[in-house]
Amino acid sequence: MLYRKRLVIAIAVVVLVLLLAMHEPALLAIGDFLVIRDALQPADVIHMISGSDYRTDYAVELYKQGYGKQILFTGGWCIFHGYYHGQHGLERAEAQGVEPGSIAIDESRVTSTYEEAALLKQFVACSPAQVRSVIVVSDPYHMRRARWTYNRLLGREVT
Repeated sequence: MLYRKRLVIAIAVVVLVLLLAMHEPALLAIGDFLVIRDALQPADVIHMISGSDYRTDYAVELYKQGYGKQILFTGGWCIFHGYYHGQHGLERAEAQGVEPGSIAIDESRVTSTYEEAALLKQFVACSPAQVRSVIVVSDPYHMRRARWTYNRLLGREVT
């Protein structure tokens, strides 16, 4: 019994030393796994998940480069910024030259990626134009989880 206890302690010490020595490569590997590097292709809608202004600016940049026909901003009141994400995104996009008719907003309060994807699913179902493809704009380290969530909710009908 004492032998097993010492073995467990020895293994724990070795693992701890390895983690301390290899933490940077391990974190870089995790980061590389989370970031998706798919080739960007034109889509029917660019969906900006609520967040910082640089996401809005990137969605607008993609729109101006012809990667999307419409931008959808989702997300409710942001206590950190003091505004509605959807309305703020709309105003910021219009200020950068995006036609108001090419912008859609849904300011339903969201607290998760799942809820953002559910709003997009609802938008797709109610959209007068058929939506078959979407570009999702978020942070690079969020994209693997976002892609998984969106694929689960949207199914095979929307890429």
